[in-house]
Amino acid sequence: MEGESEEERAARLDAARDILADNPNLPDDVSRVAAEAIEAYAPELFNVTPLHRTARRSRPRKAAAA
Repeated sequence: MEGESEEERAARLDAARDILADNPNLPDDVSRVAAEAIEAYAPELFNVTPLHRTARRSRPRKAAAA
């Protein structure tokens, strides 16, 4: 982070590793809570429209120049 010393950075990263080691499900739990909050307070964000892709036509390849 901006303005932190190498020692502070190392301490922050060590703490993050310890937190994740103690709570291996934390990333999934946070994602679940965020999704629940979005669903409760801004459900329109889950209304997505699929993009339709145009079919690609196979084109004959040009012969390689010898």
